[in-house]
This record gives sequence, C-alpha cells and structure tokens, in this order.
Amino acid sequence: MVANAIRWRDVSRAIADAGAIPFRLAQLTVTKAPRFQIIAPPNHSTTRQGQLQVTLNFVDTGQPLETLQAYVNGRLVDNLKKWALPQRRNSFEKIVTLPLQRFDNRIRIVAKNRLNLIAEQSVQVQFDSREPAQHGTLYLVAVGVSEYQNADRSLRFAASDAKAFHKTMVGQKGKRYQAVKHRLLADGATRPTAANIKHALDLFKEAGPEDTVVLFLSGHGVYDGRDYYFLPYDAQEAGREWRADSVIKWDVLQTALQEAKGRRVLLVDSCHAGSAINPRLIKDASDHEIIVLSATDSYSVAQEWPKLKQGVFTYALLQGLKGKADLMGDDNVITINELYTYLEFTIKTVTEGTQVPSSNTTAGFKNFGFFKL
Repeated sequence: MVANAIRWRDVSRAIADAGAIPFRLAQLTVTKAPRFQIIAPPNHSTTRQGQLQVTLNFVDTGQPLETLQAYVNGRLVDNLKKWALPQRRNSFEKIVTLPLQRFDNRIRIVAKNRLNLIAEQSVQVQFDSREPAQHGTLYLVAVGVSEYQNADRSLRFAASDAKAFHKTMVGQKGKRYQAVKHRLLADGATRPTAANIKHALDLFKEAGPEDTVVLFLSGHGVYDGRDYYFLPYDAQEAGREWRADSVIKWDVLQTALQEAKGRRVLLVDSCHAGSAINPRLIKDASDHEIIVLSATDSYSVAQEWPKLKQGVFTYALLQGLKGKADLMGDDNVITINELYTYLEFTIKTVTEGTQVPSSNTTAGFKNFGFFKL
C-alpha cells in the first residue's frame, strides 16, 4: 500500500486499492531490511586475477530478496532477481564472480527485498595487472522526433540532432570501443513511434559488464506534476491526459537502463527535462549508478537555435566531442566529467544563462573515458 501511495502520489487511492487485504501494524514495525556481509575479499586487498570471487554471508530476516546487484566502479556487472535463502537455514553464503578493471575497484553490493528495503556493502580492491584496459562494445539507441502526427508539436532539429549524435558515436568503433551496436529512430530512418522506441530499448539487454550503454533522446518532453513522458511520433492526448500506450514514461526508460549491465548513460535534450528529472528520479538514477546529462535544470527550457541549425544542448555536445571538451588536452580522451564541464559552460554562454543543463554523475564514473578523438 505504501509503495502504491508513493507511485500514484494519492494516499486515498492506495488505501482504497488495498481493500480488505489484512495486515498487522506490529508486523510492519518489525520488518527488517536485508542483512549481509562481504566475507571475502578483505577491504583494500590486492589481486592479480581479472575475475574476483566475492563471498557474501546473508542472515534470514523473514523476507525473500527481490534483487541482488553488484557494481564495479559504478558499472552494473551482475543482477540476480528473486531468490530466497534455502529453507531451514538461518544464514547462507553466496559467491558472485565479478570482472575487475585495472588498478582501483570499488565493489558495491546492493540487496533489496520485496518491500523495497535496501542494504548495501562495499569494499575496495586493487587489480595489479599490466594488461591493457579492455574496451567493450557500445550499445547506442538514438531517438529524435521532429515530426508529430499532431503537427502543432513539430520541432525543427530534434531528428537531425539524433542523427548527428548517432553518426558521431558510431564512428567510435575501433577507437574507444571494440564494436558499436546501434539503433537510430528519427524522421528519415526508423519511425520513432512508441512501439518502435520500446522495441529498440531491448538492445540494451545484450550488454555485458565491460560494455557501455547510451540512450540519447531529442524531442518533446512533458512533465504533468507526477511523471515525465517523452513524446514519440504517435503520441496522443485523451482529454487532458496522455494515452498511456502512446507515450514513453520515465519508468520505461529507467528500467531499460537499470537492467542493462556495464556503464549506463542517458542524454536528454527535451523540454522540461530538468523538471522531469526531479530529486526523486535523480536519486533513483544515482542508486543504480546511471549517468544523466540533461539539457535543462528545473528552471529553464531546452532551446533550438535556427542559426545553429541544432538544439543548443546537442550543438554543445557535438562540439565537445569534436575535441573542445578534451580539457586536459594530453590524452585525446574525453571523460564524462570533462564533457559535462564543457556542456555547462558552453550552454550557459550561448544562451546567456537562459538555459542551464543538469547532470547526475557518480564518483566512480566521472573519469570514465567516454570518447576517443
């Protein structure tokens, strides 16, 4: 009932939906979050093996686990769902095998039960290796919607922005990434309908721990005070609301990224992106180590500039990836931190402060080399 009240933002509706479901208040007060410890390896240990076995010890709290997620330097590398302790056992050890990166590795294990209570543990491990860092596959979905069935909503440059970003990132094959698997949904390519966008997101299910997942969205975004919706080509209104099957809700986007392994990046160039990505959603993304770079904050609107023939966010993004965001200038690699620093400065300058981007970047991901010149 509490989960429904949060999701619907309507306590009365949640109570009514609960109906005659019996529960005891005393039972709720003794409900416990998952309990576990990392038994091995020790914190601040060193290994020469690229695959690390992590031993976890769980204590039975009476609630089965819903998920067990393992992160290495912000990358989701393992995601186990819906498993319980063996019957008649008060404790249980489980071993998960995780891939390491060269040098420092922050291993973070997050357990969640069916009541959405969370517990986490972390350790630092150093991988002493002389082997070159592995560059995995880039999984890219780029969506740009300029033309809508409702012509009043049409934009000038959203589709061309998506095409330009898509072309730039596909060119990273053999440079930053060993391979690039990609989907482009835009006017003149695969039509960006709701069904096609949802189908394209399935590409992310193929990603592995060493890979990078990128979702780029350019088009209209709508925030109704409760949820953020990205409007595809065939978005339809029903009275004052949007038909649920004709729009893409934030939950759909976040779930596709949340369940993907590897590094996950979301770039949003849409109206009301900053308002949509409110503190609650930022926390959801942060909890799952998802990087968000948004065209706007809560108080500004994404702009298209005819003289640039692009949206301002995408203009700054592409200029940065052409080399201007290589702020260190000594390695020909653009990190997430460098990219956002350049985006923020350029967008504020070009728009004279009327558009301000926003971001959510986790500490273990800021120095990830996103793009190679």
